[in-house]
Amino acid sequence: MAVAYDICFIKKLARWRNHNLQKGREIFASRQRLGQDGGGCRGNDNIQYVTIAFSCTVNRIRLMRADGGRPYRRQDSPVVGCFLLCSQLTVRPESSKAAGLLTGRPLCRIPWPRAPDRASHAKETMMLSPSLRFLGPRRQDYLPGLLDHYVPISRGMALLGEALGRSLAAGQDAGFKVLAGEIDILEAEADKIKRRIRNHLPAGFLMVVDKTLFLNYTRSQDNILDAVQEAVVWLGLGEFAMPRDLAEAMIECVAQARRTVELLEPALSETVNHVLAGRSDRGEVKGRMHEIRLQHLKVVRSKRSLIAAAYASELEFARVYQIIRFVEYVFRASHSAEGCADILRAMLAR
Repeated sequence: MAVAYDICFIKKLARWRNHNLQKGREIFASRQRLGQDGGGCRGNDNIQYVTIAFSCTVNRIRLMRADGGRPYRRQDSPVVGCFLLCSQLTVRPESSKAAGLLTGRPLCRIPWPRAPDRASHAKETMMLSPSLRFLGPRRQDYLPGLLDHYVPISRGMALLGEALGRSLAAGQDAGFKVLAGEIDILEAEADKIKRRIRNHLPAGFLMVVDKTLFLNYTRSQDNILDAVQEAVVWLGLGEFAMPRDLAEAMIECVAQARRTVELLEPALSETVNHVLAGRSDRGEVKGRMHEIRLQHLKVVRSKRSLIAAAYASELEFARVYQIIRFVEYVFRASHSAEGCADILRAMLAR
């Protein structure tokens, strides 16, 4: 339960903790004797009235069951109503919108936790370090979600090479248009994954990495596929006879950029493992990022030689400009991958 609270609020909760616990048990016992539900939930076995006992620590506020059972945990179920049992305490947290917080009512209502699926629960809890397992499942996979976001990007970069080969061999035929359509579909899927990750981020102080760096990484990684999409658009603007040496230079430039994007996958996966579980060696992770920077330098040299070859050719200027724009977007894809590596390095440093 993400609550914005201050030290004064915590002290007041600690002061009234024992009083609220005793009063809540009395209300709970009286409700059981009278058989009243007070909230229109009669006959619902999944909703029971419990008391709230606050464990006032700096890191979290813990919900205790009135019958002495184990504490409620975040993964059990979301809190749909959280009402302080003592009406005399009127102090509220800074943000009282989430989950109906602290309304001063004499009763609280919390969904009774159902038995979790052991397989899914084990899978969820293995994704993060123990200090973050009290978060909800949707907010646990923001770092592993970057690997899901990488999948359509890697596939789109591979399709760029296929589209270039198709364009040089047969022009902008139906096969080329199919490849361009697949890249558009992958770009939409990558945007969908990015929105899912960014819209379910926990509070910044609960994240294991800097939130600003994380958001910058998602944008940089998404820019890779955006550049690929624009490169295909410029490639399909018109057909023309390509000199053999110029065609080979274009294929080589795309292959070098694709290699840069491929090197991003092990760097990302090892960074996630190092941050969450400490399983990867820090020096090896930094070495992966250095490989990406060296590979991007090859793309820079390939781009410059290709532009020089295009200007030296006898093609009309419209076609030369088309080649230059295509190469620029291929370079942007590689440059965005290098930017992702720089952000991963900053995550390790912090």
